[in-house]
Amino acid sequence: MGKSTVELEIILFATPEEWVQWLEKNGTESDGIWVRFAKKASELKSIDYTQAMEGALCYGWIDGQKLSHDADSYLLKFTPRRARSIWSKINRDKALALIENGKMQLGGLKEVE
Repeated sequence: MGKSTVELEIILFATPEEWVQWLEKNGTESDGIWVRFAKKASELKSIDYTQAMEGALCYGWIDGQKLSHDADSYLLKFTPRRARSIWSKINRDKALALIENGKMQLGGLKEVE
């Protein structure tokens, strides 16, 4: 794995709540994280992509590079959204739904505006 892999922490979150708690605590200070996801055939328990994206969008974060990790898991890089980055239609729609449902947090709202 490359230099950026070494620099960012790798964490497997068993529940969406663990991911959200991490974002609440670290989301404004961290440069990013590699979220470890269990492969379907694995006995590891982890959040899934949809759960990770919902949490990330709520706090103004976005997914990026995907890497193979081991036989049981893969990694997906999550980072704070850059200023003036372009939102995909899918993520705009998800963000609007999160706002309507009262789930969007201040960090996410700042990125939407």
